[in-house]
Amino acid sequence: MRFASYHPRAFDRPNRRLRVLVVEEGTSLNCNIFRGATDHDYDILDCDAAQSDPASFRRKWREVQRKITQQAYDLAVVTERKYAFWRRGAGPVSGLWRLAKAWLTHPWRVAHLAVPGALTKAGIPWALVDRNDQVLLNEGSHMFFRDCTAFFVRELLTNRFEIFQAYRRGEPGCRLWPGGPRTEYPLKKIRPISLGLQVPEEKFHGLHVEKKHDIFFCGTTDMRTPRVSALEEIRASAEREGWKLKLVERMPQDEFLKICAESWLVLSPSGNGWDCWRHTEVLMAESVPLINYPWIERYAPLRDKEHVLLYSPEQGHLTQVIRSALADREGLRRMAQAGREHVLYYHTYQALRDYLLTETLRMAGENKGTRS
Repeated sequence: MRFASYHPRAFDRPNRRLRVLVVEEGTSLNCNIFRGATDHDYDILDCDAAQSDPASFRRKWREVQRKITQQAYDLAVVTERKYAFWRRGAGPVSGLWRLAKAWLTHPWRVAHLAVPGALTKAGIPWALVDRNDQVLLNEGSHMFFRDCTAFFVRELLTNRFEIFQAYRRGEPGCRLWPGGPRTEYPLKKIRPISLGLQVPEEKFHGLHVEKKHDIFFCGTTDMRTPRVSALEEIRASAEREGWKLKLVERMPQDEFLKICAESWLVLSPSGNGWDCWRHTEVLMAESVPLINYPWIERYAPLRDKEHVLLYSPEQGHLTQVIRSALADREGLRRMAQAGREHVLYYHTYQALRDYLLTETLRMAGENKGTRS
């Protein structure tokens, strides 16, 4: 099993244009990095359930199948399935019925299952990517776990077994369908990946401004206890310590980035998941994010006291971290600059695409060497 490195090495970027097939099931958060990309030759097969033209989709599907047969792709990227034919407690007959019905009226549901199988049969390496902030993986993807070359998971829990529903039921592996054979939990194939920097780099040009605020936070606290507890502590401590706070719920993106740049520290606690666009945006604006300790395995992690400041959820630790940080403001400038350089190297969408594609090809070569 290979875990992410705390101090990642420089990775080899692709030295030629690759021919990449991307198979999605509608818009998914973690395949944002491929949307609109032009660095390689991308062919998109969108298996979105909202489609209404089965005939048009079948034509695209046939074209993709032909290219797979002709070895026209160097590799593929496939999102985890949201829809499942085989459902717990329903039995195989109902699964076959859903499969037959989908073949007639919703071919995209069949294609999302069939295309990865065709890639495997053709010997074309392919990466599986989880969909969103879900942590708990959909059981409709069990065959994918068996066949994929690499499996990229964001919000990857440190006990990797916990991301599988079957493990939480105490089962020794994932069943490919109800009552069918099991496949092993694909722990050796798993690699973490980050959410990355969504905002274009040019948005941060000209943000070198005078610092006006000690601490800034913009965001909702609805159903997010880490944010509620952090804000309660900061409000109480700021009055005692004399810190300058800027706290708002919502604002336009340009204004948000400007105020980040005007602040020494920006509170960036977890929301639906630990990973957050705010982490990277704050560093790009040359401020330092305050983040609660991670519970996930991270790719190219933002490191404590080197790029960011991490704090414990126990009452009082956040205050202690802020007090120490504001006592060394030149140190905060150095930290923000180091974090910005780290983001630009590892966490732009371009960098994440390079990482995912090269790591998948590397693992494919490694597996081929092992089999021979």
